[in-house]
Amino acid sequence: MIKYLGLDLGGTNIKVSFLGVDGSRLTQLSEETFSTEGSLGPDHVVENIISKIQALVGRTCPFCDTIELREHP
Repeated sequence: MIKYLGLDLGGTNIKVSFLGVDGSRLTQLSEETFSTEGSLGPDHVVENIISKIQALVGRTCPFCDTIELREHP
């Protein structure tokens, strides 16, 4: 199963979805929505995103040791 991480960065909220693809079957493994907290500055927003992604991946796939970044076409 190949796993993908989707990120929806909005002005108010951020949604992170962890998805698995097995052949032609797509499964949502987990999802989290949290406040953007943009008033705390861009560095905080980025740190918050990284922290939430690490926690989500750790809970959903504790044996995933490599995350490869790819841009959606």
